[in-house]
Amino acid sequence: MSTKGFSLQFSKRSRDGSGKATLILQEGATPGVLFEIAKSDLAALDRAEGAGKGYDRADDFRVENAVTREQITATTYLASAPEADLKPFDWYLALVIAGAHHYAFGDQYLAELRLIG
Repeated sequence: MSTKGFSLQFSKRSRDGSGKATLILQEGATPGVLFEIAKSDLAALDRAEGAGKGYDRADDFRVENAVTREQITATTYLASAPEADLKPFDWYLALVIAGAHHYAFGDQYLAELRLIG
């Protein structure tokens, strides 16, 4: 999957002052993975993601299958008030990089992630 017109940034302020991941409207495309969950689990996911407390849930987020080019509507969480110049903790960035490596997002994207921080 990819999100055209969005880039990954760590500009959502966490309670600990670090930057957490969010998508920001910006030219380009960000790779990602979709997970299917039951609608009955959305309330629990809202609590876990902090919906209404720094993240807004977007239920009409458009993504594109990178192979088939099929357009899909998905749910995601976007920072309510993104702040520039926030930095993720090393362990958090390492987790994002590990995920990008696991899902084979490519060497160029991995290199871009490694430059953050």
